[in-house]
Amino acid sequence: MRYKPLSLATVALFGVCALLIGMTALGGDGLLKSGIDRGNFDTAVRPGQDFYEYVNGYWIRTNPIPPEYSRWGAFPKLRDDNFAALRQIVEGLTGQSGALDADRRKLRDFYLTAMDEARLEQQGVSLADFDRRKSQAFWRELHELVPQWDEMIHAFNRDSGMQAAAA
Repeated sequence: MRYKPLSLATVALFGVCALLIGMTALGGDGLLKSGIDRGNFDTAVRPGQDFYEYVNGYWIRTNPIPPEYSRWGAFPKLRDDNFAALRQIVEGLTGQSGALDADRRKLRDFYLTAMDEARLEQQGVSLADFDRRKSQAFWRELHELVPQWDEMIHAFNRDSGMQAAAA
């Protein structure tokens, strides 16, 4: 039986890909890694007794719910950590001396302007006023949408035969 060069090349390519995937899944100790962080497992609890506590117990003990939140988890923690990192970056821009490129300068100036509450109030801008205007705009837009919404619901009911079913 004669092998085609293309099929041999394909088999060789698949073999190399499998080898590379296998190598990236291996950790430094040569063992396969799953991507699950077992450092947060509570090994004092047997998995057969309370699997939830076994998997999450250590994380729950070391990450209590902050008082300003009603619930807490990995994603809210990630969000807060990102906010802290972004704040550190932006505040780092305010402390830099020397010339900044245009994007960094704009970001720094915007941040400094937004954080200078005394100057904003002196210019007649207040957070309460902003919230009131935002709320008024929301209700105005909602008031404009309600007739359209009612019209769409009636059209849907008319077109789908829902009125006949309701009668």
